[in-house]
Amino acid sequence: RRSMRAFYSLSEDIFAASSPAEIAEKLAAILPSITQATSVRLYLLNRRTKSLESIPTAADPEPTAAAIEGEPEGLAAGAVKCFRDHALVNIPDVRRNPLVNSGWKAGLPRSVMFVPLLAEPDALGVIEAGSTRRLGFFTPDEQATIQHLAKQVAASMKLQAQKAVREQLFRSEKLAATGQLISGVASDLRAPRTWKTLPRYL
Repeated sequence: RRSMRAFYSLSEDIFAASSPAEIAEKLAAILPSITQATSVRLYLLNRRTKSLESIPTAADPEPTAAAIEGEPEGLAAGAVKCFRDHALVNIPDVRRNPLVNSGWKAGLPRSVMFVPLLAEPDALGVIEAGSTRRLGFFTPDEQATIQHLAKQVAASMKLQAQKAVREQLFRSEKLAATGQLISGVASDLRAPRTWKTLPRYL
């Protein structure tokens, strides 16, 4: 029951978030209480650099980037494969998996799952959920939970992008109207004034 309350609360927080950084913080703080994940990372696509970039959080402040057209090493390889295939990727043992070929490193998850952020027809990024405590796949219920949250994150990101476009258009229209007003005033100031003498009526 506590997990369900946390899940619904997280869902509401995702839609109420005003930025990707806020979503990443909420996922990192709350998702481990719902699933057996001990770490959560949010990757977003940077279209300009054609790379997946992780969003820094208090728990994971170091940003990382992985080219989607390259062959990255470590866990980033799993994120890139997930993004390219638009499909969930489960890695039950990161030390023995040829995709990530991570070996042993302090703090590295033992098992990890990557879920794509899909907002048709686009892929926006990837959620990485890892566990330092256990080997093996995440349970079907945990997979379904994280996939559901990934859909909500993608929808929230799409709404944020649309809001940013609307605000940009509003600012552009406001600037254009201000420019026209200033142009009109300047034109009036430059134009010579002709004063007409009005007849006097007694």
